[in-house]
Amino acid sequence: MKNRKTLTLNANHLLCICLLFGLFSADFFGKVYKPLIYGIPGRIIHFFYLISTLVLVVMALSGHSQQWRLRRRWAGQYFRWQILLPLAVLVTAPLYSLWSKPIAQFGMSYWSRWLSEFLFRGCMLVSAWCLFVILGEKTMDLLTKTLLIISGSLLVLAVFRFGPGQVLRVQLVVVKLLPESRASQFLETNHISFTLGICYLYSYFQGEKTLSARGIRLLSLVFLFLAGKRIGLFAILFSLLLGFLVKKRGLSKKLVVTVGICGMVLCLIYLDEIYNNSLISLLNEHNISWSGRDAVFPYFTRRSRFAPAFLGWGQGATSKMLENMSYNEVGNMVVFRGLHNDILKRYLDWGFAGFLGWAWYNLLFLPKKVFHMYGKKPATLYLLLLTYSFITYLTDNTEGYFVFQVALMGAALVYAYSQERPRITGGE
Repeated sequence: MKNRKTLTLNANHLLCICLLFGLFSADFFGKVYKPLIYGIPGRIIHFFYLISTLVLVVMALSGHSQQWRLRRRWAGQYFRWQILLPLAVLVTAPLYSLWSKPIAQFGMSYWSRWLSEFLFRGCMLVSAWCLFVILGEKTMDLLTKTLLIISGSLLVLAVFRFGPGQVLRVQLVVVKLLPESRASQFLETNHISFTLGICYLYSYFQGEKTLSARGIRLLSLVFLFLAGKRIGLFAILFSLLLGFLVKKRGLSKKLVVTVGICGMVLCLIYLDEIYNNSLISLLNEHNISWSGRDAVFPYFTRRSRFAPAFLGWGQGATSKMLENMSYNEVGNMVVFRGLHNDILKRYLDWGFAGFLGWAWYNLLFLPKKVFHMYGKKPATLYLLLLTYSFITYLTDNTEGYFVFQVALMGAALVYAYSQERPRITGGE
C-alpha cells in the first residue's frame, strides 16, 4: 500500500482544528479551568455544536473545485442512509406522548429535551458530511492529530500541576493498585479518549507502517490508558480480534448479516442480565467496581420491565428521569448526569420493539449498505468500528458524544474515498 501524502495545513484545516477543539472544550476546560464551563461561557460551550455546524456548512458549500463537488456527491449518497434514524425519531417520538407516564410527568420540558436531542443528532450528521467535503481523505488524520494535541497538552499540564511522580503513578491507579488521585482524575477524559479509540482502529486498519503512523497509534493507546478507559482498550482488542477472524475468512454479505444478528442477540442478553441483576451480582462477587452504576441501574429497572410489551418512555425521557432521581434511592449517585449505559438508555427510551429497530438499523442495515456501496474493506472497517462503539455503549455515554459519532459515521466513507480517489480523480 502506498504511503499517504503528508498532511499539509491550509486555512480550512486550521479552522477545522479550532472547531474540533471547541467541540472538545468541555472536556479540556473542565480539567484546566472549571469556571469556564459554568455560566454564560458554559452555555456557549454546551451549544458550540450549533456554531461549529453552521460554520462547517458555510465552508462545505463555498468550495467550487472539482474535488469538492465530487466529495459532496459521494457524501450525499452515503449520508442519505444515515439520516433515516433521526427522521424516524422525529416522526415516532410524538406518539409516546399519548401514553407515556414520564412524558406526562415532565410536560413541556420533555418536548424541549426531545427537540434538542433531535437537533443535536441532526448536527452530528451534517458535521460529518461537511468535514468529509472539506477535508476528504485527510479527515481522520486531522481529527487524530487534534485529539493528540489536546491530550498531550493535558498531560503536560498534569506534570506541571501535580508533578512527574504523581503522573507516573496514574498507571497504577488505572490497574487498581492505587486509589484514585487528583492526577488520575485530571487525565480522565471521556469524549477525547473514546474518540481516540476510533482513530486508532482507523489508522491500524489502514496499515501504514511508517514511524510516524506507528507513533500516532502508540500515543493513542497511551492516552486512552492514562484516561483510565479500560473498556475502551478491551473494545479495541476485541475489535482487532474480530478483524483478524473476518480477514481470515473473508467478508461476505452473509457474514455481515451473521455478525449483525449476533450483536443484536448479545444486546438482548445483556439487557436481560441487567434486569435480573445477575450481571451486577457477578461483578460485586469479584469486587469489580461499577463506579456507582450498580445503584443507578436498579433505579430504572424498577420502573420498567424487560419484555416485548414494554413500549418505552420516549426519546430523551431517560435523561429527564436522571435529573429527577431521588437521593433516598441512589444516594450520592444523584449527581449522575449520564446513565453510562447507552444500550439500556435506548431500550428505556424506545421500548423493546424500538430498541430492536435501532439495533437492526445500526448492526445490520448500515453495514450491508456500506458493503453494497463500497465493498469488503470499508465494510470490514465499519464492522470493527461498530463493534468498538457498541462495547463502549455497555458502560458509557458514547452514543451521545458528538465527535465520537461524527467519526463513527464518517470513517468508512473516508477510507473508501482514500482508496478510490486516485482512480476517480486521475491521481490529482
